[in-house]
Amino acid sequence: MYIWTASANERVYKNTRITRNSMNFLILESAKNAYVSGQILLRSIEGFEVLDVKAHTDLPCDIYYQRYNVFNDGLPYPDELVDIKHEGKLLVHAHSTQGIWLNLFIPKEAKEGRLNFHVEISTSQGIFTVPVYLNIYNVTIPDTKNSEFNLEYFFLPFDFFPYKDKKEVKSFANYGYKRYSDKWWELMGEYAKSFLQIRNNSLDIRIMPLLADAGSREVENNKWEFNWELFDRFVKFFIDKKAVKSLSCCSIINPVLNDTVLCLDEHSNIVSVKIESEKGEAFTDAFYSALYEHIRELGLLDIFRMRLQDEPHQDKYWIWARKKVERLMPGVVCGEPLDMLSVSKQLKDYCDQFIPRIEVYEEGVDFFRDMQNAGKEVWVYSCCFPEEHWFLNKFTDHPHVHSRLMTWACYSQNITGFLHWGYNYFAENDLYSCLPNARFKGDGHIVYPNTEHNTINISTRFIATRDGIQDYELLKIAERKFKDDAFALSRRIARSFLEFDNDPESVDNTVSKLLKLAEVSQNMI
Repeated sequence: MYIWTASANERVYKNTRITRNSMNFLILESAKNAYVSGQILLRSIEGFEVLDVKAHTDLPCDIYYQRYNVFNDGLPYPDELVDIKHEGKLLVHAHSTQGIWLNLFIPKEAKEGRLNFHVEISTSQGIFTVPVYLNIYNVTIPDTKNSEFNLEYFFLPFDFFPYKDKKEVKSFANYGYKRYSDKWWELMGEYAKSFLQIRNNSLDIRIMPLLADAGSREVENNKWEFNWELFDRFVKFFIDKKAVKSLSCCSIINPVLNDTVLCLDEHSNIVSVKIESEKGEAFTDAFYSALYEHIRELGLLDIFRMRLQDEPHQDKYWIWARKKVERLMPGVVCGEPLDMLSVSKQLKDYCDQFIPRIEVYEEGVDFFRDMQNAGKEVWVYSCCFPEEHWFLNKFTDHPHVHSRLMTWACYSQNITGFLHWGYNYFAENDLYSCLPNARFKGDGHIVYPNTEHNTINISTRFIATRDGIQDYELLKIAERKFKDDAFALSRRIARSFLEFDNDPESVDNTVSKLLKLAEVSQNMI
């Protein structure tokens, strides 16, 4: 049996072999109030079973088996991670490498310094021990809800299409449960736990199904009655889980080039009507007014943001909606994912928060810096494109360390947030699904469905995303006293979304330097 270890930044395939430089012990470094992960790798000339894995430490530690996800290109990509308590015995074939991931949480009250423990791996070929040397630095990052960095995933608690008359499909994100049933809320709790870990602190709210399912409807011609019961319960549920820094209301204008807006009929069905129709005008007036008043009553105006039309390919209807919001929801921040530089420029006098797609940002970097200098907020996002490997992205067939470097590039470019459209879109299509024929592999989901245990499985990209945001928090701590040094460290491995060093050893060494710098900065008087 060959047993060795690897950094969380390394991509380990089934055909990865031990090298002369491989270590049989694991070295980890971490801040406090943070997660840290590493890999233990097993390989044998004979098939064997992994019977159990135990980490002998008092720290919270989840242990995962690496699952290898196969697409039509035939490669088994190491992405999905399966909790060992859900797997039982694991069969490993001869001449095939199997990864085991340790995922430790370091509490705020943990004692800094070196902590040594070991991992015991029971197999059909014997019991093996792997030493772990964990260095805990005396630096504490903020809680998810207080993070400097903003992360927003488009999150799907319902079926793929948020229309009441559409049939729900079991393979979608709700696992076929009746909405708002006990099992459904239990699943929402699993999502909330994952938000805390990945530091997803901007909650995407699919508002129309929440209103429709509560019985909101048109009570007479061009007059609506809104029931906020389910909206309130949904928002409160996630706020109570302590993962919410801001709330982001999903757009009701249909995306891209559409000239229609979502509306409610007399039977609480979600329908689309022309924006420039009498009903379109009346519904948007009623919706924006009622939403503003309700958010004001809840005391959430300071953290509430509006999306108006996703990826608009013309400025007409976005500006139309922005003027309505300015009149009916004064002071509410409006921002949008933008996949065209020309439209971004057309919105410069109207948009509060620019969220260009990565390649659009690179194309218009001077414009977006001008917007930052004008006091506008700038995030970036990814959705399907850019798919070239010379851009950072979150695809399964990119090195998962790209997901970590994404946040370093944000820091280097003074970008304060990242939006990704697909947290849990388990749709059955040929673009971004879990299916083998997906073109944009992994783009629609960074977690995987686990219907048997009513939970979700995280991924190597999930861990890398989380680690990158933890790094960003450390960079912000380090810059308090060592701004130039923090910036230099960041540019060493990610100057932009096109210029980066994804060598795992380079990333490990830079993170180690950052931990030391942040520790000194936070403890200076």
